[in-house]
Amino acid sequence: MADEIVVFGYSCPMLDFESANLLRRSQRDETPARRISVIDPNPAVVSRYMELMKPCRLRYYPSAEYFLSD
Repeated sequence: MADEIVVFGYSCPMLDFESANLLRRSQRDETPARRISVIDPNPAVVSRYMELMKPCRLRYYPSAEYFLSD
């Protein structure tokens, strides 16, 4: 079980069913990850992860530099 899931530069396209299912299953545990960090220059990617994972707390970073400085 993870406290945080970090997704770096992967948009999880609609046709990537295996990755989408893996992410959904990761949130079915008794205590899903409390925080999800998405690092991607495209802010639209965040909505895809919110749809898939329904996170308690999602953080968006446009680059690794922002992620590392947080």
